[in-house]
Amino acid sequence: MNFFDAEGEIIIADIGHFESEQFTQELLLDIIQKKFANFALLLTEIDTNPIKYYS
Repeated sequence: MNFFDAEGEIIIADIGHFESEQFTQELLLDIIQKKFANFALLLTEIDTNPIKYYS
C-alpha cells in the first residue's frame, strides 16, 4: 500500500491493534455504567500491549 497516493485527499493512519482500541475501554465503561447503574465494573491497569516503544 502506498500511503502517499492519497496525499491531499484523505487521511490514512497506520496504527496498531492495541493503539486503536486502548481508549475504547473508557467509552464502553461509560455506556455500560449508564445502562446498568447497579452493575459493578472495573478497568484493568495491566498493560497488555506486546509492543514496547522507547524514546
